[in-house]
Amino acid sequence: MAQGWQVGGTMGSGVRRRVARHLLLLALLLSCAVSVCPLRPALSPRPQPSQPAMAMPSPAQHSVPLRAHDKGSAASSPSRVTPPRPSIPLQFKAIVRTQLEEARAYPAYPQTQKGVWSFSSIQNLSRFDLDWGIPSPWELYTSSLLARKLVDGWEVKNGLCHLPYRSYTDVFNWLPNKAKYVGPDHVNGFAVDVWEEIFRRTVTLAVLQSNASIPVQLNISHNVISFDPPSFKGYPPSANVSFLFDPPQSCKIQGGFVCPEGPVIRLNITRFHGQDSTLENRNVADVLGDASYICENPRADDYISFYEIEVNSTWGQYAQCNDGQCPSRNTQYVGRESVHGWGYRGGQCAPENPNTGTWYSLPGNLACPSGSPVQGSCKWKTIRKFKTITLDCLMSKGFASACTKDHHMPFVNAAEVLRDALQFGPEHGGCPDIETDVHSFAFAAEPSH
Repeated sequence: MAQGWQVGGTMGSGVRRRVARHLLLLALLLSCAVSVCPLRPALSPRPQPSQPAMAMPSPAQHSVPLRAHDKGSAASSPSRVTPPRPSIPLQFKAIVRTQLEEARAYPAYPQTQKGVWSFSSIQNLSRFDLDWGIPSPWELYTSSLLARKLVDGWEVKNGLCHLPYRSYTDVFNWLPNKAKYVGPDHVNGFAVDVWEEIFRRTVTLAVLQSNASIPVQLNISHNVISFDPPSFKGYPPSANVSFLFDPPQSCKIQGGFVCPEGPVIRLNITRFHGQDSTLENRNVADVLGDASYICENPRADDYISFYEIEVNSTWGQYAQCNDGQCPSRNTQYVGRESVHGWGYRGGQCAPENPNTGTWYSLPGNLACPSGSPVQGSCKWKTIRKFKTITLDCLMSKGFASACTKDHHMPFVNAAEVLRDALQFGPEHGGCPDIETDVHSFAFAAEPSH
């Protein structure tokens, strides 16, 4: 097998690799919020709190471990007359701790994260700033802003500023009309009243019994945000809280971060796709990166195609190319990152990403016209398409078992199965090309200049 061969694939059509980002903390928290509070036209403002948000009791015991609300404990508590509905301030800032349901499958990750949540339903903005407490190469989002329009938001991960994957939604908009009282309880040492969303009982909110405008714990499908009530600061609707949402320095770089100037090189890449096998405005990857994606999303698409492309290796930030569009802060270069953006600056400029694999994004507006060299404003072009195989054939070669054996990145065994399926024809244990009669062929060493 030729050394240095790099293969990869796009991240599907519609499902895309957002499904695969198990521990992308901020997006997960707020995508959970979006899933229970779908995007909708701007709602009328929620009722104002009836008490000052800063009236603060002392907790009986503030060191109780973070937990999701146990409805059974409410049932065993003394009966309590239904209190007034919670009325969370329209604008607030608070110290929080987060706990993700999916993080439990990854014991190496911190199970809780401390940070600050800034929120304004007046400006349609929600910001998290988190301290994971561990260094790279983890997939760490340290700051995230969701706005009504994607282009007005940002997410900072491993020192790079990206467009967010989700839009703002008001996670408290169910309280005025869809909240059902569950009962009293104690959460994190505070006496609370617990409410749940009527139609989706996977959403609960615990507020102080002494001040229903101060949240103690928000549980969205077992993804838990616990508040530090003494730190909770509510702002009146007339207050200008824009200072809470000032972007970090990395988000002020026009066009996003760009790697040092590189030469024009040739890459072997693949795309995991449906009926449409075009490369323009699509994501592709090397073999290790594609193996990771397919292992995590085994039924996202049906085919894997292999190509050789020529590309300007002055790498820009990776773009999420979906449905023929590549929204990104990078508008001038081919995008590149390690799988899930792990490592320093997401592996964008790393010579190799051996522990993850590499993903690329190919903006259509940067494709070179047919017959033109890669130069100037055109940054990439297709040299040739080698082969297309079916996902079913790949699975028949033991790919799923290899994924199970690897269990997590790097998916080296799965990558080997994918490599052989693409390199060889059926007579040598590989998969047939569904588009031609070509079976086996050799891959060029990568990269070539």
